[in-house]
Amino acid sequence: MSPRIVLLVALAALLICEGAAASKVAIDGDGNKPLRQRQFARLVSNRFEAIETAFGPLSDVFGSRVQLVFKRDSEYRPGETVYAAVYEHERNALVFSSRVLYQAFPSADSSVVQYWPFYENEVLRADFPIIEVIDAALWDAFLKEAAAANGQSWPPADCKSPEVEKKLPCTMTVRAALDYIHQLRPPMFNENRLDRILPENFTDFCSADMRATSREYQDVERYGGILLLKPLIIEFGIPRTLAYAARTPFSIQENNMRTSVLRYQERARAALTW
Repeated sequence: MSPRIVLLVALAALLICEGAAASKVAIDGDGNKPLRQRQFARLVSNRFEAIETAFGPLSDVFGSRVQLVFKRDSEYRPGETVYAAVYEHERNALVFSSRVLYQAFPSADSSVVQYWPFYENEVLRADFPIIEVIDAALWDAFLKEAAAANGQSWPPADCKSPEVEKKLPCTMTVRAALDYIHQLRPPMFNENRLDRILPENFTDFCSADMRATSREYQDVERYGGILLLKPLIIEFGIPRTLAYAARTPFSIQENNMRTSVLRYQERARAALTW
């Protein structure tokens, strides 16, 4: 019998059967909880199923029980964002503001368990913004668990560094990850302009009074990140590639971003090839 990994989302237990062509998700609701909480748990379960259907099993990362926690406004500390949903690795919890229980939920039809149709339908996105909140929390949980498996954090600490040399390689990876999970078709750009996208003299690039709001910085951050992950995603798929990226921060070597990208991809292939 294939090993099973259980992902408990508060009122729901997501039973993920490894070794199958696609993970099967079963719901084990708690009938003693308020109806609205049961409905929200089912919605979270449906969105987890939607992600796995679109991208493949995530069960290799989720090896522990994850609880769904509702947090009242009075429980937030000063400075915390009240409405944000986050994953807390330390206690294996998806934490949502209790305000989500008052948001509009979609009906339980096929649109709930289809990932890309939701993001390509502007009406659904406008009517049910809670779906994107849930998806973001699930992806955050996946990436945090993957990073923690190698003693890393997600997003990596360097993403907040005041030094461009540290911050840019970090934000490249994070932004590319977000692009691939939110856009079915990545943006088109001239991949031949590697001199602008992957500067070979990174010190000169950073010393030119570089600002995060500049066009040059934005091009490297977005398109450089896409080029960093694209060949790996083609070979290994999005879940495995993003899990590797979360475990293995990208950094600049020998002052050459293009060389650094190629070496990162080589190491990733060696780690991911079975």
